[in-house]
Amino acid sequence: MRRSSLLLPKGLRPLGFVFAGTGIILAIIRFIFGYKPDLLKRNVFAVYSHYLDSKFFQVVKNQMLEEIAGVLFVLGIFLIAFTKE
Repeated sequence: MRRSSLLLPKGLRPLGFVFAGTGIILAIIRFIFGYKPDLLKRNVFAVYSHYLDSKFFQVVKNQMLEEIAGVLFVLGIFLIAFTKE
């Protein structure tokens, strides 16, 4: 009986390192240097927001750089972890 491989091709591993590195660099720029570009400040729908007061299921103004950095980092780690060696 032949087993099928559920892992991704090994060619995606370098892309994972690029995504994870970019996510880390963006997080450093945002949280250590405090850079907040006005281009990425958008109104987004939030299930829960606790800034000055608690808000549920409302549209709030948010800095998107934090989410972009987090998604890139998680996607990069996912690609690194689930590719063939």
